[in-house]
Amino acid sequence: MLTAPEPGEDLYMYLSMSKHATSVVLLRDQGVQLPIYYFRKTLVDAETRYLPLEKLVLALVHSTRKLPHYFQAHTVYVQTKYPLQSLLRRSYFTGRIAKWGTQLGSFDIRYRPRSSLKGQVLTDFIAKFSPRGGLEMFCHIEVLPWKVFVDDASNASRAGAGIVFITPKGIKVEHSFRLGFRVSNNEAEYEALLAGLRVVLDLGAKEVEIYSDSRLVVNQVQGSFEAKDPRMIEYLQLVKQTIVRFLSVRVDQVARGQNQHADSLAILASSIADAVPRSIRVELVSEPSIKTGTGVSRSSPPGNAGWILSLTF
Repeated sequence: MLTAPEPGEDLYMYLSMSKHATSVVLLRDQGVQLPIYYFRKTLVDAETRYLPLEKLVLALVHSTRKLPHYFQAHTVYVQTKYPLQSLLRRSYFTGRIAKWGTQLGSFDIRYRPRSSLKGQVLTDFIAKFSPRGGLEMFCHIEVLPWKVFVDDASNASRAGAGIVFITPKGIKVEHSFRLGFRVSNNEAEYEALLAGLRVVLDLGAKEVEIYSDSRLVVNQVQGSFEAKDPRMIEYLQLVKQTIVRFLSVRVDQVARGQNQHADSLAILASSIADAVPRSIRVELVSEPSIKTGTGVSRSSPPGNAGWILSLTF
């Protein structure tokens, strides 16, 4: 039976997702959790390709549109084990993440870790209302490793880091960082590694495979090489402190030829003089503009209609 909240009463929300749908339940806590409202939304084709964290944020955005009166009159605590608040507050995200963050920022939404459940309302809700074929709670999704390729680039005046994330579903996410301070080549490699770890941690990854073409950094992290330089020791300690926040992390060396994508992003970041966030669209030009002459070099591999590269400096 659904209930109505008292004026000013704190409310609690749980989110779940599957490949093709999201589900939301809003409750009040009176010693036991009492449901106020629940709904399920089928995702359109483009939304089914969102990352799991993006689907959960989308479910929250839909709930503010469907239940605005609750969000306007109450503080809503989103109970989750995943870093939605951190994701929405990251300044380097653009596009839909930034748009959603702005929309949600107009409400008094707070995030709490879901360490325990005070009743069986959520469990009963999912068991009773999940469609056949399998809506599953996000916390039960099988943990698969993310692959992260990192590289650095530096010149006389600037340095940059390039990172390519490959999600468990095979989706590629590119990211570039312009380093606003002087670093050696090895320090830039460590900065690229740390940037990759921080971002993938914010995206909710639990198991990660890191690939770098730096023999020194990889072997120091693996323990095969000893770090003797004081700055290398500090970087190595910081990497180890970050790694323990994951369930598992594997760091491997790859040949430069296998890391060209991340290297290209790093070179691009190190070539930018200003600190203005930007999006650069790269499209394939499949044929020359004239029938004779030297032709036009391609901007992206054959078969790619074009892609958006978001850079943050």
